[in-house]
Amino acid sequence: MEEQLADPDSILHCAKDLIALRKACPALHTSAKQEFLETGYPAVYTREGSGQKITVLLNPSNEVYTREVKHSKVRKAQNAQINGATVTLKPQSFAILEH
Repeated sequence: MEEQLADPDSILHCAKDLIALRKACPALHTSAKQEFLETGYPAVYTREGSGQKITVLLNPSNEVYTREVKHSKVRKAQNAQINGATVTLKPQSFAILEH
């Protein structure tokens, strides 16, 4: 546990950041509308709530995927490269983007 606390890139810190993001973003609340844009790998879906729209990209595979996603802000990403609208998801990665 001490190692997790000391490492800002640890799973512990990532989980805490995701919990805080979910609380802060209406589009991530349970009542938000959800629509899957792609199933399989990577999974890509949008969530909308209280005037906010979020796109989530998840890549649990060992492959690299690239997608074009228009967005205004990167809310959280791990092991993903984002250059403008181009999102490159490395193996075991995710990106949460706000419109």
